[in-house]
Order: sequence, then C-alpha cells, then structure tokens
Amino acid sequence: PRAPRLALALAALVGCACAARAAPGAELQLVDGDGKQVHVAERYTIEGRVAVDALPKGFIPSRVKLALDGGARTAVARADGGFQFSDVLPGVYLLEATAVGYSFPQLRVDVSAKHKSVRWARVAAGGARRWPAPVVVAAEAPLDYYEKEDGGGLMKMVMSPMGLMAVFMCVMAFVMPRMLEGIDPEELKKMQKEMQAQQKDNPLNKLMGQ
Repeated sequence: PRAPRLALALAALVGCACAARAAPGAELQLVDGDGKQVHVAERYTIEGRVAVDALPKGFIPSRVKLALDGGARTAVARADGGFQFSDVLPGVYLLEATAVGYSFPQLRVDVSAKHKSVRWARVAAGGARRWPAPVVVAAEAPLDYYEKEDGGGLMKMVMSPMGLMAVFMCVMAFVMPRMLEGIDPEELKKMQKEMQAQQKDNPLNKLMGQ
C-alpha cells in the first residue's frame, strides 16, 4: 500500500535530518518504498566567532547580534564570542553584525556543496581573498553619535550670530556720529520728524498702546 510506504519515507527523512545536524555537510539519501534512492539537499553549519580581543575590556559578546541573508536567520554571540547557523543550504550569503556603539564590516559567506566547505570574505574587499571557516567578525571602529567640538577661537566667536551682531553695533556706534556731523542741522531735524511720524504710523506701536 502507498500509505505505509509514505510513512516509512517520512520517518527516514526525519532520521536523516537528525543525522545532518550531527554531521553538517553530509549528503542525505532516502530510500522510498520501491527501493529507489532519493537525494536530498545537503545542509551545512556556519560557525564563527566575534573577535572579542579587538573590543574594549568588559564588553559583553552577547550584545553582538548577527543576521544572515538580510535577517532571514539571526543569532546572538555566546559568552565566548562564538556563534553558529545550522542547517544552511549551499549558496552565497551576506552576514551582518550589529552592536550598539560599534561598526562591523559586511561579510560574504560561501557555502559550497561542490567543495563541501564554508569560506568567507569581506564585502568591501570585493571577495578577492576568502578564508575558511570559522568566520571571524571583528569591529572596525566605535561609532560616535555626537558631533565633536572643534574647540573655541576668536574667529569662531566673531562669526557666530551674537558675534556678528556685536560687531555691527560697534561699527554703527563709531560710524553714525561721523555721518551725522556732515548733515545740515535743519535737514537732521527733518529726518528726525519723519522717523517719529513713521513710528506713530507703525501698526505694531498701535497694538502695544504707544
């Protein structure tokens, strides 16, 4: 009957899958009810470690979160910095690591069924050189979330809004008296009257009761 044969095939599949976890990279073969071999895709384990020695003393490795293939698979580093992704199909994957306050390079991980190996390379380097597993994740540099002060200085103070206003007031206080010295007294009185008239007609003064 087909039903018992299907049940036996499923049981064999489960048993082979368990064996694959114990020995990653081993080719899985099933035998159906008719005695024919059925090939199943190989599974591998990507093992790696976070370079804790490159991080400050007291850094907790479990703060490093790892994402494989755009977050399709995730993992957290262990206390010793190690991590792994199990039951991975052959292919090319992008491995990204994140931790608050640190920047990590993107890594390319090649899982090869032909060579039965796992190799990795830095994406920024173009993958020209690849290393065998375990994958090593090392922080590039601490992230600075705050803009650093470039120090003070007279020029910076003068070019600030308050500095420019102070310079303008000083220039006007020095230049205006000299400008008024050459003006006819009658013309000066006329200008003052015009300014007073403009202030009276100012709508803002009317609102303030002036």
